[in-house]
Amino acid sequence: MDQLMYSWLSCCAIAPSVAAMSVWVLRHWTNVDLFLYVLSCQEILSAVCVFAYSVVNVIRSQNEASCNLVVWGLTTVRIFQVSTLSSLAIDRALILKWPYKYRFTVRQNQIKYHLTVLACMAALVGTAGVFARLSPDQFRDALTSHSANIYNNTCTLHPFSWDLRFNLFLAIIYGALILASFFTFVFILLNYKRSTNKYHPRSNSRISSIGDLTLEHLGSTEAIAKFNTGICMDSLCKTKKNRLVDGLSGNSSVRMIIVGSRFSETPVCASQ
Repeated sequence: MDQLMYSWLSCCAIAPSVAAMSVWVLRHWTNVDLFLYVLSCQEILSAVCVFAYSVVNVIRSQNEASCNLVVWGLTTVRIFQVSTLSSLAIDRALILKWPYKYRFTVRQNQIKYHLTVLACMAALVGTAGVFARLSPDQFRDALTSHSANIYNNTCTLHPFSWDLRFNLFLAIIYGALILASFFTFVFILLNYKRSTNKYHPRSNSRISSIGDLTLEHLGSTEAIAKFNTGICMDSLCKTKKNRLVDGLSGNSSVRMIIVGSRFSETPVCASQ
């Protein structure tokens, strides 16, 4: 048995373990991030495709249908993974740029629609890869005699097995996605520390970082007013009520009149 056969057998053994670990992560994972969840599912699909690809090469199948199906699956999953990683990086950059505005504007359904579009586009690229495959005779002519003996009667993803125009198309797609991910990653590194320092709690200030975030990014003035009257005033009334009890027990001359009840929509506090 040659070395190439040993490598395919090792891939057959490793791929199911990778899929099992991905399933275990999904079962014990409480994160609801769609991008990370889809990436874990893609790893399972990738392991299944690698296992099928290894089996086809181990048995040296002459069936073109099985080879085309495996090539389509691997090409689709790879494009889908790279595009999802780029979308994940862009999503994190937008969160750093507009912390609350982006989270309140972009909903889960929009992210699901975006991932569905990416999956459809990746499937179309995989279909183009199947039609762009050269015939076995053309592929052997494109390789040297030594390489032709190695890849003879096997299903391969070698660049020479595809048409040159499809190789250029793949190179452009991968290059654009990699560049977008790289520049987005640099933006995240440059702005992450700055954003952390901006919203770090300040001990000398009467307003904490949570208050700053609420006032700056929570939303409209009506939302802030509703937030203040519905929650902050309620807590303020409770605080003044406790002070009233303490003042009466200590014979204090401070008198407070609390107007409203717990059943009112917006409790009001007043002092006299």
